[in-house]
Amino acid sequence: MKDRTKFLKFIRKTIIVITWILIWQFAGMIIHNSILFATPIQTVKALGENALDPLFWRTVGMTLLRIGCGFMLGLVVGVFLAALCKTFALLAAFLSPFIGLLTTHGFYDHVF
Repeated sequence: MKDRTKFLKFIRKTIIVITWILIWQFAGMIIHNSILFATPIQTVKALGENALDPLFWRTVGMTLLRIGCGFMLGLVVGVFLAALCKTFALLAAFLSPFIGLLTTHGFYDHVF
């Protein structure tokens, strides 16, 4: 019974992913501007062409490095500010509206 439930969940997720890819494809065909909105087929074709270029992978690596550095910087700054807010009540009160904005916006809830 457990295997059947896992299989049905897999099928359901697969159908959802395929449906969204088809929606993406049809939207791209309706817009008909590959610079503005590339279809999944155009995207895979471009990836296939660029996958053989070492410069492409260097660019991908540098992009991932920048993303990782930005994440780590945000983590360090966040932990540092949290420690400062714990130590200094005035700073916590000063940053409270900004923190409240992040926690009520909804984005924060989806990330964590």
